Amino acid sequence: MALEIPALLRGLQTATQQLPVLKFAWGLLGLLMVAAIGIKLHGDGRAAVLAGGLSLIGFIAMLLASVAATAGAAWLQWPARLLVWAIVVFFVTFLAFTISAYAVCLPHPWVNFLSINCGDLPPRLLVSYNRVADFSQLKCLPDGKRNDVVLLTDTVKFLTGIPASGKYVKDLNVSKEADVEVTDLVKGDTQQPTLTVGGNEKYGVVSVEIDKKSNEARLRWTYRNGHSTDEEGVGFSAMRHPLLVVSATVEYKFPPGMRQITNRRFSPASLEDGICKRKANGFECSQINTDQLFQETWNWDVWKDCHQ
Repeated sequence: MALEIPALLRGLQTATQQLPVLKFAWGLLGLLMVAAIGIKLHGDGRAAVLAGGLSLIGFIAMLLASVAATAGAAWLQWPARLLVWAIVVFFVTFLAFTISAYAVCLPHPWVNFLSINCGDLPPRLLVSYNRVADFSQLKCLPDGKRNDVVLLTDTVKFLTGIPASGKYVKDLNVSKEADVEVTDLVKGDTQQPTLTVGGNEKYGVVSVEIDKKSNEARLRWTYRNGHSTDEEGVGFSAMRHPLLVVSATVEYKFPPGMRQITNRRFSPASLEDGICKRKANGFECSQINTDQLFQETWNWDVWKDCHQ
């Protein structure tokens, strides 16, 4: 072992000479280790474990990549060099986000994940969700094509006040083939959100009025060509800060003569521990207290008789 360590150090020195970016990488790893110690002394166990774990993983990855990039087989060298650069970019981003979270409490999702107490953040606005997911129009047409139309009717109840804008703003994403139309049931108008394609999905933003008398936003989503697989589900995408979902009730309306749905499961899996409870025609979650994605999915044979 005494002989192996000096040889390893010489190998790393040679690798650093041949690949100067390693100087920055080792420095970043050192900063991350120091940050892990400082965060632990500050009393934030989750962030300390995260920083420490990433330091260890990063060190091992850098060790392997640096050796492969300089002393490995020729076919390994370029992938290894790319891995070194990827590690550098990742840790620069991680450090930047973490420093920003502690310094200016941004970005909010990372602040929430690290459980940083920021006195200047807007107070959380608690909401309860009621959704009716109407799949009753799904059917196979006489020509074998699919009538793929799903209606989601949402009532979002604001329990501790409403946003200063008086609007409920929601990010949405749908499959690339799908179309969506949103009806603001408070204001009485319909909008087709502008969607941007990214990969296999389309992304957009919806803004609807909040009824000041009831502190409720009421809206209907009309999806076309977005539910054409044998796996289906109903869920809620991440909420914008400062909204926090404390409870949710979902009712399903299945197609007439629906034969069977199987393999019902919640995501994240922790919801199976009693936070959410299934019903024959839906589910309900109490004290869920989340601003992250949660959903129930299942398998079914609704498209069994379609030919296209």
